[in-house]
Parts: sequence; structure tokens; C-alpha cells
Amino acid sequence: MSSTSLSTAASSSFIEGDEIGKMFDILRAFISHRNDQDTTIRKLRTIVDGSSRNASLLFDVLVALQPEFDEERKRKEENDVEIRRFLEQLGKEILPSEVLSLELNALGAEEQATRSRIVKSKTRIYYKQLKFNLLREESEGYAKLITELLHPSSKSDEMILTVDCLIGQFNLDPNRVVDIILECFEYAPNEYQRFVRLIRDFNVDQKDLFSILALKFIFCQRAEYTPMSLYRLSSILAQENLVDILAVFNLATPTQKEAIEDCKTLAELIRVRSVRAETISSSGVCLKKFYLKVKNKA
Repeated sequence: MSSTSLSTAASSSFIEGDEIGKMFDILRAFISHRNDQDTTIRKLRTIVDGSSRNASLLFDVLVALQPEFDEERKRKEENDVEIRRFLEQLGKEILPSEVLSLELNALGAEEQATRSRIVKSKTRIYYKQLKFNLLREESEGYAKLITELLHPSSKSDEMILTVDCLIGQFNLDPNRVVDIILECFEYAPNEYQRFVRLIRDFNVDQKDLFSILALKFIFCQRAEYTPMSLYRLSSILAQENLVDILAVFNLATPTQKEAIEDCKTLAELIRVRSVRAETISSSGVCLKKFYLKVKNKA
């Protein structure tokens, strides 16, 4: 092989390795939430359009990063949904079906066992739900948590340490812990400063906090009774900028449309009653005149 051929091969190998490195960096930036989905897709499309071989390289990079994707999906349900949408869009817009079929055929996709593994993998990626294992939780931990929240044995600034210790010792679900904090907050609104500080120290995401609050409203709406304490809790959270006030308004019932319809119905009912009252009054006057006329003739 001539020196020119060796130089060309080395240059091609260097460029290929550089493209793979860029793909790794772009995908890891998406996994760590440093880039959004659209930005990641746009950058990957630029690389794939540069060479026909890059689509196959992207497939290899995705396979190599599968453990990192799985680890990120286990952390939050929102991450699971986001990664699922990203992979679906990636398969539709960037990775052509020809590349996928060639790669799968090279791996023996025509074999029955391989097809079965592919089906199981797709099921795991698109349909499997990652949930917290409730069997590991201990009710004693929640009992201690409620006792500590309502009758604290430590100072206000040390409350978060106590809560963290209970979560770690009894394997408590953090989302359920936040739910219990809100329940105790609703029960003792006079100590709102302590609970607000605890929620801030707990670093609860605003969307997660609103979701838990929304579930409380939905439960009350099904029971057809919403206690005033829940409205008071929502107003305090909105006042402290822990939840969006406009989002809280959307949870209130009746909705604006229903309120307008109820107002129209009530106005129509009042109008009908007033018309009936005038009719009865007029008929009464006529009967009185007729009675007086008959009496005078007699």
C-alpha cells in the first residue's frame, strides 16, 4: 500500500473517530439535560447528513449508550417519557429504516431467537413502566415522619436532615414523603413558615409539587367536596412561589365556562319567576274587580 493510501486511511479513521466522539458528546449532553430534544436532533442530523456512514455509526453509539439511557429513565418518570419521545423522533427523522434493517440483519435478526429479543427490547423501551418498589417501604417510617412533622424534636433548620434520615433508613418514596408534608402542612397551616422552609430545603421541583397538589384536588372532586384547608394550602404555596397561581386556578371548580353557564341559567330562572309573579299579581287584580262588580249589582 502506498503512503498516500495509508495517509488517506488514517485521515478517514481520524474523521470517523471524531464524528463518533461528537455523537457521544451530543447524546450525553441530552442525557444530562444540557441540551433539549430539538437541539440534539438538529446537531445529529447535521453529522449524519455529512456522510452516508454516519447513520450506521449513530446506531452503534446509541447501542453503546443504552445503559446510560436506562439509568436516566429510572430516576424520574418524566425522564422516561422524554427519552422515549426522543428515541421515537430519532428513528423517524434521522435513522432510516434501511440502516436499521441492515444492522439488525448483520446481528442475525432473521433468526427466531433474535426476533424475539427485538420484540422484548421494544416492549421494554416503549411500554415498560418504571415504578418505585412499594414492597421495600416500611409503614413505621411514615409514622415517624408524620410524628416528626407535627411534633418536631429538632430545630426548624435541622428538619430536612431528619427527613432525609427517615427516607434513607426506611426506604421511603420521596414523592409520598412530599405528599405527607403537604398533608401535615394542610393540618397545621399556622406553622406555614416551617413547612415552606422544609419544602424549599427538600428541593421539590415545582412541576412535581403541582402534580401532587393536583391529585389532591382530583380526589376531592371525585368525592364532591373540597375542604377549605386545601384552598388555604394552595394559596400559601402560590404566595411563596412554590406553585404557579394560574395553574392552581385551573384546578378550581367550577371552571370559568361552567360558571358562565350557571350564571346564565340562574338569570333565566329569575326572569321566569318574575314573569310568573307579575302574572299572578295581575290575575289577582282582575278577580278583585270582578268581585266588586258582582257585589255592587247585588
